[in-house]
Amino acid sequence: MDSNNSLSHKDLYFDLGKNASMNNRARSEMINPSLDSAYQIFCQDLAKSTEQRKANLSAEVEILIKRVNDFEAKVRPLNLRKSQVDERIEIIEDDILKVKSGEIETNSIPFAIGALITLMLTFYLFIFYSSAAYSALFGGGTTKITISNALFNTSVFSDAASQSGGTLALVFLLPAIFLGLGFLIHDALEKKRYIVLIGIVIATLLFDGLMAYKIAQSNYNILYNQGTVTKEWSFSHAFKDIDFYLILALGFVVYLIWGYLLDFSIKKWEENQPDKAVKLKIESLIEQKKVLQEELLKIDTEINDIQANIKTLTDERNKKEELLIKIKNGAQAISESELRGMVGDFMKGWSSFITFYFTNSTEAKNETEKVTTIAENWVENIWKGLANK
Repeated sequence: MDSNNSLSHKDLYFDLGKNASMNNRARSEMINPSLDSAYQIFCQDLAKSTEQRKANLSAEVEILIKRVNDFEAKVRPLNLRKSQVDERIEIIEDDILKVKSGEIETNSIPFAIGALITLMLTFYLFIFYSSAAYSALFGGGTTKITISNALFNTSVFSDAASQSGGTLALVFLLPAIFLGLGFLIHDALEKKRYIVLIGIVIATLLFDGLMAYKIAQSNYNILYNQGTVTKEWSFSHAFKDIDFYLILALGFVVYLIWGYLLDFSIKKWEENQPDKAVKLKIESLIEQKKVLQEELLKIDTEINDIQANIKTLTDERNKKEELLIKIKNGAQAISESELRGMVGDFMKGWSSFITFYFTNSTEAKNETEKVTTIAENWVENIWKGLANK
């Protein structure tokens, strides 16, 4: 039916329904004959607009063909990607079998480099903390402590031994506290106990801060006693002393680097052990396979959605083409949607009078439901008859 006249046709069948309802006092038994009369007018309108219907259907078929082609164009790259993902999964599965059979290569270079640097930094931190602890606890006197002596005193153990055996033991063993905390960094990272890790870092920072503060205070008091400075030491002086920050940088920052390298070296050593290397490699391959399978699932879902759209459009296109063939062959073809549209407009008109005629709202509602059911049955019977032709 001509789309330009759709509004006028709606009004026509609405008015037909309303007038039929009024003329028959909304009696439900008059629905079927009234619809038969409206149907005759409907068929006459269709016959008058045959050429326009053919043109409209042909245009609609072309639009559907284009939409199907667009969807098919979207499917092709998805199928290609799916094939690539499938191939990658097969390669990973082959790699897993090879690893299980013992075919695996390990790289010891990262471990060797990490272990060497960690060992060098261990000696560095041992001398640093021994010297810093001695300077903070036993150094000073009347001579200002230089940074080199405070942090890298090569004679720290002989100086400590000259005081007492306990002093020597303390200076020698104190670095073990920091090295032990560094090992705990590795343990916390391995077990993903990040709160413990933060606590270790804060504790180390406090230790280093206290030593830096004590050394800075001792140096300042020596200068004060010598008359070089006139103000007595206060807490805020530490944050104005470059030595305070230098001690933290040479100690705490290096300590963090050492802790990370220790964790790195231990992990690399574990990865290079045959059993561990096989386990880690298989876990890595399985994780890669899992990611690819998830991608594959998304691709399949997208392809299925597109194919469902293609099927819906193709079915619609086939129906319109069948209807077009019927019209071209001289048949008065009617689509179900057109038929239901006509009946819907007619029943809206019929129901509008029911609301006016029945003053009781419940009675009006019941009557409307009744005539709607009758009209639906009428449509089903007419459509079955048309489908069997």
